[in-house]
Amino acid sequence: MEKRRIVRSAVSGCVSLAMIANSTLASVPMVNTVNAVDTVKIINPGTDEAKTGTGTMQISLKIKKTPTADDFTFTAPTALMYDGTPKKVTVTAKEESEGMGTVTVEYYQGETKLDSAPSAAGTYTVKVNTAEGDEYKAGTGITAESWTYTIAPLSKTMTITLSIHGHEFGYTADGAKITANCTGEIGTCNLESNPVLTLVAPVKKKDTDSLSAEATIDGLEAFNEATKNNVSADDIEYYSRTTKLDAAPTAEGDYTAKLTVGTGENQATAFVDYSIGTTTQSQSMTISLLIKETPDLKVSLDNWNFGDTAKTPSVTGNAGNGTVSYLYKAKDAEDSTYKDTVPTAAGEYTVKASVAETDTHKAAEATADFSIGKANITPVVSLEGWTYGTRSNTPYVTGNTGSGEVTYTWYKGTEKLTGIPAAAGTYRVVAAVAETDNYNAGSASKEFTIAKADITPAVSLEGWTYGETAKDPSVTKNSGNGAVTY
Repeated sequence: MEKRRIVRSAVSGCVSLAMIANSTLASVPMVNTVNAVDTVKIINPGTDEAKTGTGTMQISLKIKKTPTADDFTFTAPTALMYDGTPKKVTVTAKEESEGMGTVTVEYYQGETKLDSAPSAAGTYTVKVNTAEGDEYKAGTGITAESWTYTIAPLSKTMTITLSIHGHEFGYTADGAKITANCTGEIGTCNLESNPVLTLVAPVKKKDTDSLSAEATIDGLEAFNEATKNNVSADDIEYYSRTTKLDAAPTAEGDYTAKLTVGTGENQATAFVDYSIGTTTQSQSMTISLLIKETPDLKVSLDNWNFGDTAKTPSVTGNAGNGTVSYLYKAKDAEDSTYKDTVPTAAGEYTVKASVAETDTHKAAEATADFSIGKANITPVVSLEGWTYGTRSNTPYVTGNTGSGEVTYTWYKGTEKLTGIPAAAGTYRVVAAVAETDNYNAGSASKEFTIAKADITPAVSLEGWTYGETAKDPSVTKNSGNGAVTY
């Protein structure tokens, strides 16, 4: 009898099919049951196993499911405001998806796969891979439209309290002078100097001359403008010893002029004593004529750079040793802008030296130009290399003391590039810092490397039957399209 071969094989899955045959098979004997799960059963006619007649055959087929996004539960992070920590998602197989293999979560930004859960602000997509399980096939790149989430930039709230200064004045007296002192405690006082009133004695020297018998006040306009007072010459009081007079005296005698500013406890009184002589006095007079010289005054001031200690001006030709004072202004500014504050910003300036009059010499002034140069900076640029295919790192500069604008230029060797390089290799970035009001320009460079990316190629090869044409293997995940040899 001719030998016959019956083969039953199973495919992956989870469906069971039962086939029952109840008929008489001519010339083909039947067997009881064959479980065809990766099993080959050979039936030889004429043996005890082969029986002629009727029989049954049962075949079990097990088909494994292909995993999809519907088989998983996706849970996005709850805290999606940037705080520097990785924002991980949770993707788990649903309870009804029992028999799923191990689930691996991958993170993407656009088409770029990340090495780990992201922490920076941006929008991200999640994909999962699954290993083969008891009931499911292996799966790769499984995702859904809803499997995205966004990390928002850090939001900060700043509260700024503005304090507006209001002048409040107290007054102090020193002889003929009254000084207004600002006592306001809120904000910053913008007074460059405290306003001062000076009470000046009358110019009348004789009871019969035509000179004024009334005292005057120096600094009145500036004092009233600052303090909002309405002090005037009408406020001056005249006394003969302790007796208050109704008007400025004109007769011979010794007098005191007084000026009071403020009220209550917050007031101050300036006074000046003076005398008016008489025409009936007879006395000898000696007149000495002194011709005062004009000093040949010169001032000089060395330059310095911004941030250095200011230099001190010096004068020559102060033959009378008069008191020297200095004022400063921008070189091209009007003379009225002279101030006693030493400038600090870079620029061109003029210093004016003033020498007070002495017994032997007249008052004098002299000017000289000087400059405050811009300070140098020593910037340093830093940049960590990265791997090809990943997001490029951003360079940053330290030592930019003047906060000048920074521009970056990229080089490969001596070749200037048009932008940030992307291919693997060694490069150089040059950071150029622009000059500012007080600082010169500067530059720095940094060499960095874009490393080659690793690949994880996979090779597959289908089998064939002896005598058939051999099949070629195929390679996947050859990201760099490198040459393949077998």
